[in-house]
Amino acid sequence: MLFNPDNWDVQVNTDALDAIQDSIHELYEVSQDDDNDDNWHEEYSNRVYQLAVRTLEKLKRNLFFSGNFYLNVWVSASEVPYAKAVSWSKRLNDRDTHMSFVKWLDASGPS
Repeated sequence: MLFNPDNWDVQVNTDALDAIQDSIHELYEVSQDDDNDDNWHEEYSNRVYQLAVRTLEKLKRNLFFSGNFYLNVWVSASEVPYAKAVSWSKRLNDRDTHMSFVKWLDASGPS
């Protein structure tokens, strides 16, 4: 399945991405507030996803991607609400790719 990260053909990992991952991990550690805020993790995750989607939108507008790609943000060990997954797909992909993703997501059972 195109939309399942386990089957993606193109996975990029560079020193720059490693540095970003390290920064995100550090932010996670600093943001963690189990004692004072029950929703801190959800808020943190939402900020990471929104930043990633905005970054991909900007790269797409600047023609960073050549060829036909499906763009999405996937953070391991996280559940993305159905409505957000659909919204991000629409923002990042052409109409046909987006609609194909929605059909796949519907067939997989929305979360």
